[in-house]
Amino acid sequence: MFQSLDVAGLPKEEVLPLLSGLVHSAGFTVEISEKNYVSTLPPVLPELLLKRGDLLSIETITCVTENIVNRLPQLLKARDYDLAGVILYMVMQLFLKAPASFQLILGRALQISAECPQQEDLNTSEVLAAEELKKKAGYCYSILHMDKTLGLVKKALVGS
Repeated sequence: MFQSLDVAGLPKEEVLPLLSGLVHSAGFTVEISEKNYVSTLPPVLPELLLKRGDLLSIETITCVTENIVNRLPQLLKARDYDLAGVILYMVMQLFLKAPASFQLILGRALQISAECPQQEDLNTSEVLAAEELKKKAGYCYSILHMDKTLGLVKKALVGS
């Protein structure tokens, strides 16, 4: 299970090399076989992008986020539903900060998460995690659809 890290208070000189290294690292997902995937997406990357993305340009954050979202299907095949949920939350937060830059990326993340495929050999906890991800995507879509000004969404998610 993914555990949140408090990176907001870390000094810029400590965070920037880590963030830059993660952003520029090669590939996030390695295919092991047709049905088995191993996620190599560093779980801390979404949180670093969200909380310390101010150290990077919006173009860099947008590009990296799009790259991460494009790998959501592989994360779901790897059954990493917790990390997929973290990514969905991250994209939603980034969208609230810069709607024009993240609108299409959020749409793709919502679509992939809502259509989370059921694999035949899932255990009970994996089935529940997959269903929870679908519910989160549906909830995010519904609240965005109802709140055109994003005022309530921002209050609910970012507390501002």
